[in-house]
Amino acid sequence: MARAGKVKAPVRQKKSDRLTHPKVSEAEQIIDYTIAPLQRAIQQADERWGIDMLPELVSHESAAKWGLCMARLNEAIDKHDAEAVTQWVGASLRGLGHMEAEAVKLGASRAPEGVFEVEDGSGNIFAIMEDGRSWQSIQKSMPEIKLLTRREAAVAIAFYQKHALGIMVDEIKQHFPKAEVLGVTKDDDLNDEINFL
Repeated sequence: MARAGKVKAPVRQKKSDRLTHPKVSEAEQIIDYTIAPLQRAIQQADERWGIDMLPELVSHESAAKWGLCMARLNEAIDKHDAEAVTQWVGASLRGLGHMEAEAVKLGASRAPEGVFEVEDGSGNIFAIMEDGRSWQSIQKSMPEIKLLTRREAAVAIAFYQKHALGIMVDEIKQHFPKAEVLGVTKDDDLNDEINFL
């Protein structure tokens, strides 16, 4: 699960795609491209320190400033204010660099080598280990994350591809090669009664 109390950074929606975003405004397109470098910088920091870990490795003042940047950036996005988004993306990129420098200065531990973390879009964080023999030490350093070996990940993907959802995704990707699964939800209300009166 995602760590409690996290301020989520905005994620680029690729709004220039006219098929998935047919009525996107100019401001929305500018905003979408403006947040792309920040999204990449956050991804790189997550690879070095662990997903959403950097604010936990710095002083509370630095973490609070990061939270303020994210809050103001998300507010600017909600208002479709491209100029403010540009300002807060710049502040966020500088803040990210400051937090990384502070984490190094404080001697914070980096993410374990040979572990690839991924967030599934629903807040769940998984770590795929290059070498499963060291799972005990990795789990100790990452207690809240579900660990998988590369083989377990491959078995799960093989199972997924052979069953309904995987088959549907394969069919969709034949027609829309750039499509990507962003999340899966289960709706238990699909068999609700229909009132025909």
